[in-house]
Amino acid sequence: MHCTNCNHYNEGGKFCESCGAKLPVEVAATSETAGQSPVQPDYTQQQEPVYHTPPQQTGYPGSGQPSAQPNVYLQNAKKVSRSYFNYFGGILKRPFSASHSIGGDQLVNGIITMVLLSLIAPLMVYFTLGARARNYLTESPFLDIVVKPALSLVILILLIATFCYCAVRLAKVHAGYRDVIARFGAMLVPFLGLMGIAFVLSILQIEIFGIFLVGAFLGLVFIAPPLVITSWVKQDARGLDAVYGVLLTYIATFITLDIIGKAIVNILDDIVPGSMFF
Repeated sequence: MHCTNCNHYNEGGKFCESCGAKLPVEVAATSETAGQSPVQPDYTQQQEPVYHTPPQQTGYPGSGQPSAQPNVYLQNAKKVSRSYFNYFGGILKRPFSASHSIGGDQLVNGIITMVLLSLIAPLMVYFTLGARARNYLTESPFLDIVVKPALSLVILILLIATFCYCAVRLAKVHAGYRDVIARFGAMLVPFLGLMGIAFVLSILQIEIFGIFLVGAFLGLVFIAPPLVITSWVKQDARGLDAVYGVLLTYIATFITLDIIGKAIVNILDDIVPGSMFF
C-alpha cells in the first residue's frame, strides 16, 4: 500500500516504513477482503441539496394543516342552492298546479322559502335605516332589527301552516304533517318573489316597494292558506267543509297575529323607546 504522505510502498502495517505516517490499513483491508477495489469518492460532481417535502394536507388532527372538511360543506351548499333554484323556477311558473305534486320530499325547499320570506322584511328595515341610525338605536342592531323579528315571522308562518294542517285533518283527509307544510311552503314561492322585488326597490329607494311588501304579506295570510286547504280537501270530503276550514284558519291566524304582532312591537319599542307604535 502506498503511503499518502511520501508515496512509499508498504506491504502492511499501520504506519509507513519510510516517514512513519499513518496508513489507511482498515479501509484497504476491507476492500481487499471483499475482492473489490476501494471506491474513491467523486468530488467532481456536486451533490444536490435534498429538500424535505412537507406532508400533504390531510385534515387529521395534529397534522398542522387546515381541515379539508369545509369543502364538503361548500359542495353540499352548492347542491342545495342549485336544487332550490330549480324548485323555485318550476313553482313560480304555475304555483297552484305545481304545488299539487309537492309532498314531504320537498319539505327542505319549503322551509327555505319560509325562512327567506321571514328574513327579507327585517333586512329591508336594517338596510333602510343606515349604519349611523342602526348604531344609534341599538347596541346590537343586527340581532334586534333582523334576527328577533325574523324568528317571530318564521314562527308565525309555521303556525299558519299548522292551522292549515288542522283544517285538512278535520276534513278527514289523510295527509301527513310534512306533506302539508311542504305544500304550504311551495304556495309561498310567488309571494317570496314579491318580497324580493320589494327588497330591491327599497335598496334603490323607490317608494312603491311598499306595494309589493304588502302584497307579499297579504298573500301569506289570505291567499296561501285557502289554496293549500282546497288542494287537499275535495268536494266529496266527509269531514269539515273547506269553507269552514278556511274560516277557522283565518280566525286562528288573526289570534296569532295579535300575539306575535305585540311581541314584534315590543321589540321595536325596545329599540326606539316611546316610538309611534304606542
